[in-house]
Amino acid sequence: MSSVNPVVFLPDTLEKNAASLAQTFGGSITLGMGQFCTNPGLLLAIATPALERFESALATAIRQMPPATMLTASIHRHYTALSAAMQRESGVTPLAVAPAGNAGQAHAQVLKVTAEDFLRTPALREEVFGPASLLVIADNKDALQVVVASLQGQLTATVIAEEEELPGEQDLLLQLSDIAGRLIF
Repeated sequence: MSSVNPVVFLPDTLEKNAASLAQTFGGSITLGMGQFCTNPGLLLAIATPALERFESALATAIRQMPPATMLTASIHRHYTALSAAMQRESGVTPLAVAPAGNAGQAHAQVLKVTAEDFLRTPALREEVFGPASLLVIADNKDALQVVVASLQGQLTATVIAEEEELPGEQDLLLQLSDIAGRLIF
């Protein structure tokens, strides 16, 4: 079973809550060293000035996370290999990488990529089990929906939004409910 558990950040909520959301998701990405099947492995957003504030605050949160030992040496090796492979994909750049620890310890990281590069690279849709997330930045709402349409089945999908944003997002919500076992608001 594999799941990237996409999280969609709508623009109004990022405008109002960028810093607090960054702290929350920094903690969520690294909870249990990312070794939960509902870990948010994919963060989706539209490019806005508020997203830039979110990125900056998330980078700060991730860099402050201490490394920790993963459940097994095999899980750690797999995490290290997959996260390194993701970093080598075209268009992927690091947003933040926490300091490395001792042998066997994983360090948190958030990488980012444009929606266009994400769509050209199917490997980016695969789970990296551990404290890693990929931020996919779309130019607009239509591009965001194309990214969601490219995803396979997921355990969860989360929409972070202001209540007044939701009525205008029915197509996106239907897409997410079609691919996820649980839709979380």
